[in-house]
Amino acid sequence: MKYSETDERAFEKHIEKALIGTTREEREEAGLTDVDAQKPGCDQYYWGLPKDFNKRLALDERRLWSFLEQTQQDELNKYIGSDLKAELSKKISKDIEIFGVIHVLKHPLEFQDMKLSLFYPKPSAADSNASWEKYRQNQFSLTRQQTFSIFHPGKELDMVLYVNGIPLFTFELKNPWTNQTARKDGQEQYRSAKRDPRETLLNFGRCLAHFTMDKDEVFFTTKLALDKTYFMPFNQGLPDGQGAGNPVRIDGGYKVAYMWERILQKDTVADIIMNYVFFDYGESKTQKKVAHIINSSLKFQYMA
Repeated sequence: MKYSETDERAFEKHIEKALIGTTREEREEAGLTDVDAQKPGCDQYYWGLPKDFNKRLALDERRLWSFLEQTQQDELNKYIGSDLKAELSKKISKDIEIFGVIHVLKHPLEFQDMKLSLFYPKPSAADSNASWEKYRQNQFSLTRQQTFSIFHPGKELDMVLYVNGIPLFTFELKNPWTNQTARKDGQEQYRSAKRDPRETLLNFGRCLAHFTMDKDEVFFTTKLALDKTYFMPFNQGLPDGQGAGNPVRIDGGYKVAYMWERILQKDTVADIIMNYVFFDYGESKTQKKVAHIINSSLKFQYMA
């Protein structure tokens, strides 16, 4: 099926081009099919394939194992057993289920005699070159048309963003040119049974946030709960307190371009992971999990 340039696929391609440097269509036309041959630049993402995503474990296993084998093979060699990849992937997925994705990214994972880091934090300017080299070994990736559903095979999310195979953000994109908006249609899509929070990827704590975005506005939620899902705006606001939304860009580009120009840049995502998102477990007596909190200062620092 071909899509017009006013379709939301054009929006997807624009974002993919900005973050990866190429689009899926360009790679297909050029015959670039070797996923493992990728060498993205320091400011570029890897491109992912939907088939590399394990729906039950909610992990992109190609990127996960590429990262682990390139960075911590000595630890992996300590494993005693018959199927390291299957057992360790299950362990990682289970820990995300129990503790949430932020905990797993921030704390070493211990399994048998192994002690593994699933994410290398961004160093400070004063840190050693070795720390910076580790940080650069993180594998940020983006997959378009990500199939994800166990209950409804074939269902897709427009985009999913990962670090080292672990999902961070999901995206549903809408295009007002086709009479669909993030404010209405994108939010309704995430609230529908087609985005069932029983799906592993959509479980609470599996992702930092779920975004819906059109060319003018962005909204996000940290917890999918069908028709009870609550969305918050992730817009810049108009200048001088004139109102909500996003200002018109002088260059005529998308009003929401700050998302891929600043928010989704690798350094910013690394800052979000380490400094701006956390689990709030509520009162100690109840230990009730509530939504991830994305610190509001994030907007002031990265959208100004």
